[in-house]
Amino acid sequence: MIRSLEPHEQTRDAKPVTLEDIQSLCKALRTSCDAGEKVVNEFEAEKLALEKRFAGRFVKAADNIRADMDELLIALATSRDLFRGAKKTETFFGFRVGFMKKPGKVVVVDEADTIARIEKLLSPKEQSGLLKVTKSLVKKGLSALPGDLLKKLGVTLEADTEAPFVKAEEGDAMKRLNALIQQDGEEAK
Repeated sequence: MIRSLEPHEQTRDAKPVTLEDIQSLCKALRTSCDAGEKVVNEFEAEKLALEKRFAGRFVKAADNIRADMDELLIALATSRDLFRGAKKTETFFGFRVGFMKKPGKVVVVDEADTIARIEKLLSPKEQSGLLKVTKSLVKKGLSALPGDLLKKLGVTLEADTEAPFVKAEEGDAMKRLNALIQQDGEEAK
């Protein structure tokens, strides 16, 4: 878990604090995090127990649905004559059944060969809807360039600033708790 203050959140009028104050605040935060981890661990244990308790029923329900669906599809496949003419579908008990057009599928055996043939046989205008060329910047690579070159390229760097932060060494429970905290923060915005 990492949290830092944005420059606009930092207070300039705050009273001075000592390292002992910081240590005391860290102790309070550790207590809160430990309590949060305990809640997450209890939740995970309950969830796992529920999943184990219902696992067999889930599998049985899925198997029954699959078997009934297969039986219905076979029955439909053998009764094409019932769905000829204007009415190609029927609805029974919330299920729409019948026959529908299935779109064809484009199959390319050798993509490189097909691209070469398109480039050879079609004009650039005709190719435009068939071929895609993608270019994008690699920001990590740009950050390694010297400042004067970046300026010539029209790239600017945001100023580096220091901001107070807290980073917890976390286990799985803390990661889940952190995700919940971040989610709550986003919903509040």
